[in-house]
Amino acid sequence: NKGKKRMYQIFSILIHPQKTQLDVAKTAYENLKENTRLVSPINGIVTARNYDSGDMIGGEPVVTIEQMSPVKLLVNVSESFYTRVRKGMDVNVKVEVYGDEIFHGKVSLIYPTVDPQTRTFPVEIKLPNKDLKVRPGMFARVTMNFGTQNHVVAPDLSIIKQAGSGDRYIYVYKDGKVSYNKVLLGRRMDDKYEIISGVSDGDQVVVAGQSRLTNGAEVSVENAE
Repeated sequence: NKGKKRMYQIFSILIHPQKTQLDVAKTAYENLKENTRLVSPINGIVTARNYDSGDMIGGEPVVTIEQMSPVKLLVNVSESFYTRVRKGMDVNVKVEVYGDEIFHGKVSLIYPTVDPQTRTFPVEIKLPNKDLKVRPGMFARVTMNFGTQNHVVAPDLSIIKQAGSGDRYIYVYKDGKVSYNKVLLGRRMDDKYEIISGVSDGDQVVVAGQSRLTNGAEVSVENAE
């Protein structure tokens, strides 16, 4: 067959890795079977379920679990007590819904920084809450015992605010004269103020007519209590 040319055509064949895909599907199926149960790392109560059976999972957790025993309280304490708060110290807690019932807890964590706006620092308190009566979101009041101090108290009517400043003064009567004493106030208790400094125990203070007095003025007492 001289003179005849043979024609050849080469075909490219793409071989799909069907067996590999099947192996991957089997592996995924086995993994799904092994992970059909959700296990929580803590003991608690389910407080939210974000998906139902058959839903596609998005960015939210499937369920939310909150630990109820113990529970944690976060309170802001005045910086003046920073050196007196100790980890492990006992505190009393009253929860609004339970009236005067007292729950006992302990300081578990003291934050190392003070808020420059409020002049307070956060303190965490743990309650055992074995009976699960205290629930997250409840309003509570915390009492910390820092011991006792003896301070003078004076009627609020005796306190004079210095115009143009935040200073407070009290007129103190002694030996027929009054002195204009600058005072440092503590807590208010009904109609009285705790006096940290400026007035001594037993001093007589003026509670009316201060606008007519000056420092060192001679006065006569009509009715002193």
